[in-house]
Amino acid sequence: MLHFLSRYCMGKTSLGTWHRQIFRQATSTTSRSAICSRPAKRGMPTCELWFNRRNTPKGNEQRAAQEGNSMNEAERNLTSDLDAEVMPAPRRMPSIDFDEALAMFFVVLYHSHYYTTNFVEYGASAFPYYLLNGLLSTCVPMFFLVNGYLLFRKELNLRKHIIKTVRLTVVTIIWSFIIPVVLCPITGYEPTIKELLSWGWYRTMGWNDQLWFIGALVCIYIFFPILKVAYDKYRPAFLFFAAVCAIMTFGVVLLNQVISVALCGLFNRGSLFDFNYFASFDPFRGIHGYSFVYFCLGGLLWDKRGALLKRAPNKRVALAVATLVISSALLAAWGWLASSVNGKLFDTVYHGYDTVFVLANTLALFVLGLSYQGKAKTPHRFILAVSQNTLGILYVHNMVRVTLNLLVDSSGALTQLCSNLIGSAFYALIILSISLGIVCILKKTPVLKQLV
Repeated sequence: MLHFLSRYCMGKTSLGTWHRQIFRQATSTTSRSAICSRPAKRGMPTCELWFNRRNTPKGNEQRAAQEGNSMNEAERNLTSDLDAEVMPAPRRMPSIDFDEALAMFFVVLYHSHYYTTNFVEYGASAFPYYLLNGLLSTCVPMFFLVNGYLLFRKELNLRKHIIKTVRLTVVTIIWSFIIPVVLCPITGYEPTIKELLSWGWYRTMGWNDQLWFIGALVCIYIFFPILKVAYDKYRPAFLFFAAVCAIMTFGVVLLNQVISVALCGLFNRGSLFDFNYFASFDPFRGIHGYSFVYFCLGGLLWDKRGALLKRAPNKRVALAVATLVISSALLAAWGWLASSVNGKLFDTVYHGYDTVFVLANTLALFVLGLSYQGKAKTPHRFILAVSQNTLGILYVHNMVRVTLNLLVDSSGALTQLCSNLIGSAFYALIILSISLGIVCILKKTPVLKQLV
């Protein structure tokens, strides 16, 4: 089914096939030097620069060894992320596709999982799920990060950016009303007009509350033209903004966490310490200020991508994995303390976005994603299809989830199958696949394609 959906959404020509066609055209001349001798288009790096950055010859032996490389090795080099960034081309980056697809899967799994994380009520047996569930907190931050990574590398077209922002706002408002209107008859609710208007505008029902992310993204897009100018023309101002934003969000949360641990451990305080040290001087109140930090970090990562990719892959992966293990353990420990003090489960996903633990995990997953090159055709087609349709999937997946939940809840056997990590992950994959299929159909439907 995944193969069918990816083929349906993307067409018959795969990205890998396109890469190989380009490579064969480029290598059809008599020698590599003949290619490099061609004049490059203005503003584009020459082929000679690309080959020199990939393989700098230091002697006759190395040169002979490089010229003897096989076609497969050259193809692997051509399809790597480093080549995609050093030698710009009209294609997507596999690592970014992987990051977006993984983040979307995490969103669906967080909303649909049947395993219990509530160790407060069900005891220590639920704590491993609570620990693993903390990884899902990287879903939304990853989208903010990738948005920054992709937008800061492009030239700003203010007119197109304004149209894009307005369209995103209008479409999201429309979906805020579509979701409850569709789900009320399915679930048997009979709301009044006033309730429907309230659910649609304020998103208080729970079916469409995931759209808060779009609101935060629109706030970023409103400020993006200013950030882009600072990023391109006066980097110190950009870094100042990012640093102030980080201090007023992650810094405040971290300080409150340290004080809470000290008070609860030393003085047996019965509540967490929560204080806004900037009060009315905090310009990020009410707009998910931490999202700007992830977004700006994405731009900085794009600027430093070369240094990241030059690091030895094994060391890079080992450091990222170690960061994930340590940060996830610290996040779970903080959640355990907060749950114990409050007497109810602390959600490390929704309430963890502005913690340094989730920030570290998000960066670690991004670094791990750099190693993905999309060599397996069928899985990559599906990953690419999900990555190209994340917005539409975000809109429709809760409708699919609520509908399928009625079926699962009516069957004890199905509920039991989904009550562990593997079952919930498979169930989330089904929801993701159906949502992707719906979005692909909508994209081929007149008028409705404007909604996705």
